[in-house]
Amino acid sequence: MQENEIDLREIFREIKKRKKFIIIFTLGITLLSIIYVFVKKPVYESKALVEIGSYKLYLKDKTDVSKVIIDNPNQLSRKLNVLFIDMKKNDKNRDSEITSITVPNNQNTFFEITSNGVNNELARNEIKNVVDSVRKEHKVVLDSLKEGIKVQISKIDREINNITKYGIKVLDEKIVLQEKSIESYKKQLISIRKDSVNFHKLDPSISVLKLVEQRNISNFIENSNRMLVDLKNERDKLSTDKLSALEDEKRVLESLLLPINYKNSQIVGEIIINDKPIKPKKTLIVIVSFIVGLIFALFLILFLSFIQKLNNK
Repeated sequence: MQENEIDLREIFREIKKRKKFIIIFTLGITLLSIIYVFVKKPVYESKALVEIGSYKLYLKDKTDVSKVIIDNPNQLSRKLNVLFIDMKKNDKNRDSEITSITVPNNQNTFFEITSNGVNNELARNEIKNVVDSVRKEHKVVLDSLKEGIKVQISKIDREINNITKYGIKVLDEKIVLQEKSIESYKKQLISIRKDSVNFHKLDPSISVLKLVEQRNISNFIENSNRMLVDLKNERDKLSTDKLSALEDEKRVLESLLLPINYKNSQIVGEIIINDKPIKPKKTLIVIVSFIVGLIFALFLILFLSFIQKLNNK
């Protein structure tokens, strides 16, 4: 106990003896830290939440639409990390950089970008570069989809044109010819029936032939009427069912081309910036430097005192 009291007294005496050194050394370390935090370039952080673009497609029954996300957020995040973080790690003396690209938990339409820069403008521009790259890639996808729909509409227009100009027109011509043919045979049948009153005056064989001819014409007219009905039904079906279905499909596809059904990737709200730099933490660095300088100064004088005692012995 006595030795400990002597040792403590010696320590305090040594500290009191070299207090100027301790003060100067501690203040020197603190001053260096102050110079460092003011010379060191500040680092500002920016963040942005990006919504991945989407488009709408009609379901097979054409009664409802389905929203389709252009890109998988996890795959997109990995790709962007490679392009804008991993591939730029070796670039030295950069004033700004992307620090992270992540997907928030339980989200399949958003990803978050964080960047650092020596000022807010540079940090903001880093995020804009990433978003512009994504938007450019997704615009190609959307434009390709629109072109595909336009091709489908052109194909439907050709089908409608073919049905209107050729299909229905041909059927109309066939119907007219069939009606003329029926009318012609009806006249023949009327003529034959008028002459039937004189059949008994004719030779029996001729009379039989006339009756057979009359029956054949009647059968032909009956068959022709059935064919005429079939042609009209086919025309009605073509002009109503087929044409109507094509026109409905065309209207559906045209509605998909409306701008409301397409949305490119975009920043949600605005890029979040902070007026205060995240690095260096000036107050923390100065306080830590002061404490470390003081501890190191105390350790140094005690160590020198110990060496001096050993030399005296």
